[in-house]
Amino acid sequence: MDDRLNHLFALDEPGVSSPRFVAEVMEEVARRRFFRDIQTLCLATFVAAVLLVTVWPFIGPGLEILIHSLTPALFAGSIALSLVALTSRRGLALLGLET
Repeated sequence: MDDRLNHLFALDEPGVSSPRFVAEVMEEVARRRFFRDIQTLCLATFVAAVLLVTVWPFIGPGLEILIHSLTPALFAGSIALSLVALTSRRGLALLGLET
């Protein structure tokens, strides 16, 4: 009886070389990889957050001093990069100034 039912159910299953079957299997594989990647990224983010919270009391004051001393240079650098980007061909085209 079981062999007969297995044979009947086997008739409804798509063949291994069926494009639909292959697409469904590849979709499932891609979905599993996607969820595994999301889990890995969530775990890495959590570990990085815990590490940063643990280390922050030690590096916070030093970073504050460093940021205050580098602020003028970072501001000038951002202005220079903005001017270069805007005066390039792509920047001028975005502004509609290139003929």
